[in-house]
Amino acid sequence: MFSLARLKLHNFFIFEDVDLDFTVLKQGNVVYMEGINHDATDSKSNWSGKSTLLIDAFRWVIRGKYDRLEKANDVVGQFDKWTSVRLVYAVNGDRLIITRYRKHPKYKNHLTVKWRGKSVTGERVVESMAMFEKLVKMDVARFTYGVLFDSNSDFDLFKQKPTARKDRKS
Repeated sequence: MFSLARLKLHNFFIFEDVDLDFTVLKQGNVVYMEGINHDATDSKSNWSGKSTLLIDAFRWVIRGKYDRLEKANDVVGQFDKWTSVRLVYAVNGDRLIITRYRKHPKYKNHLTVKWRGKSVTGERVVESMAMFEKLVKMDVARFTYGVLFDSNSDFDLFKQKPTARKDRKS
């Protein structure tokens, strides 16, 4: 069984450092998140970073792209010279960790994969992604989608543009 255990960001877009520990949640719990946009007077939570934190960070790790920005280096925020996003999965008592970096002093623009505490990172990003997919026995997008959402759901948030997510009525 796979479950998302942790999401950790450093200097990703508007976030300096975020560390969300999902292991404290019990199965079936719901997380409520509210954002406050201090720059907008007409809206309380629009454009406050909720989708960036919970959707775009995942997409960036998986695809290496951030749909809202033109240049790859634009994911690097204002708090440091580099950025990283780490996803930690619990897999039958073990840990599977995938981390994407941009402009990192050591890892450059690489993707690292750790399984059971040991690096299984390839020399190139494509090799690291292949190792991740081999470990989980499916492509990484389908794996992450299945961890985040019920695999039978028609709610395909990963394929939606930010405006479509915003306009979606639940």
